[in-house]
Amino acid sequence: MQSGIRMLPVEGRFERIISVDVAPLLGAESIPGERTATVLDWWRGIHASTGYVPKRRFDILDHLDLAPNLFLATRDHNDTYRYLVRGEAVIHMFGIVEPGELDRRAGGTNRYLHSVSEHYDRVVEANCPHLCEGTLKFAVMTRSFVSIDCPLTDDDGTVSHILGCAELI
Repeated sequence: MQSGIRMLPVEGRFERIISVDVAPLLGAESIPGERTATVLDWWRGIHASTGYVPKRRFDILDHLDLAPNLFLATRDHNDTYRYLVRGEAVIHMFGIVEPGELDRRAGGTNRYLHSVSEHYDRVVEANCPHLCEGTLKFAVMTRSFVSIDCPLTDDDGTVSHILGCAELI
């Protein structure tokens, strides 16, 4: 491959989410996807000993092999979310989301971002990981995906970030 030229994966460009099912993970359920399971195991390991998972315990440098599949959103005092990290695989799977807030009050012009904000609200309220399984439409084919969304807290125990991992299965 020539330098500077990027080839699209075989699926082609992301078009839309066809379907998605979401469920809180309240016990020791196993989940599909090796990368998502690795993130869930990491979260559960810390949660089991402390009862919460502080954001300061997450360092992307400790998870470089997962970085393409990771995303990290911060939650501000107005209950809006902003992506801090979106790996290349996540961008391929869900399209490029412009930097900025995932704000449900933005007039609802982007239903996807509105739905993500509502979903993150449920993760915060339940204070437990949530599993998403669904189907994505790409230009050339459809593919199944799995993602996990895990709450991370500040030092006071308030959920301040959502750490996620997504992969095609």
